[in-house]
Amino acid sequence: MSFFRFNKIIISFVKKGKWDAIKSYPYYSDWEKYLSTGHSSIVDELPWITFAAIDFIKKHIDKNDTVFEYGGGGSTLFFLKNAGKVVTVEHDKSWFERLKSIIKTRKIETWEGNFIHPEIDHDKSKKDISDPNDYTSDDGNYKNVNFKKYVSAIDKFPDGHFNWVLVDGRARTSCLAHSFSKIKPGGYLILDNAERKYYTEKQNGILDSKFDLQLNIFGAVPFIPDFSQTNIWKKKL
Repeated sequence: MSFFRFNKIIISFVKKGKWDAIKSYPYYSDWEKYLSTGHSSIVDELPWITFAAIDFIKKHIDKNDTVFEYGGGGSTLFFLKNAGKVVTVEHDKSWFERLKSIIKTRKIETWEGNFIHPEIDHDKSKKDISDPNDYTSDDGNYKNVNFKKYVSAIDKFPDGHFNWVLVDGRARTSCLAHSFSKIKPGGYLILDNAERKYYTEKQNGILDSKFDLQLNIFGAVPFIPDFSQTNIWKKKL
């Protein structure tokens, strides 16, 4: 991907009012590299979030930290390298088995993997993606199912248990709601694709009162020729 193309993308977003896109210029060489053949989130062991968010995590994470993630993959391998215990919940069976095989081959013992598929939703009433009580996904491939068991996987842990929670899977509105109490004071909540305002619009009150926003840059993401926004909040002490 040429710098001309990269620059054109940034300008297009600036014209839409997304001025933070200009902060992605320093990431051009990495962006170009990760778009080339042979690179992927799994191969490069990186989360599929903005470069700015990856840098933030690298700066603040500790080898003793405990992580919970909704959605496994390169992020799992990244956290296993940079933190201590990692708990993953994943809804895609083939993807989960691939990840499980990699971790087993490496004989990593600090991972707890949970495969939890969505369930048929017998309640045919219209669902609201912004309502955390509906446990629904904005992915059209998952109509007529709910992710309540998937989302609730974090509930078995005590409050204040995790240093980091990454919300980058299904039913993110609901995942956020279940995550708030599970994060330690001083711990971090990460939401990918935060430009989708419906993820947080009914929970901004909790986010404003219980958390401090640390990062909300709209910018370049590894492995895809597009930009998005990753938000990171720190739980108040």
